[in-house]
Amino acid sequence: MNINKIMKTLERQGISMHELSNKCKVPYSTLHDILNGKAKNPRIDTVSKIAEGLNISIYEILNKEAMDEESDIKDKEKEK
Repeated sequence: MNINKIMKTLERQGISMHELSNKCKVPYSTLHDILNGKAKNPRIDTVSKIAEGLNISIYEILNKEAMDEESDIKDKEKEK
């Protein structure tokens, strides 16, 4: 899950974590743990609710992370 994508979307839409929590029916504590990296593997239904609350597809959240990880790997290979 790409936390940066969610945070940038919140900022762009002018939505607070509390507002998103209410909008997507995910407890604030769960959302807070996810966005602060405490919850490493949130349930897919939770991720889906967050995506829906932000009016983006779950694919956008999950696919971007894969791209970020691939980019990190390439950067590490260049450093060698």
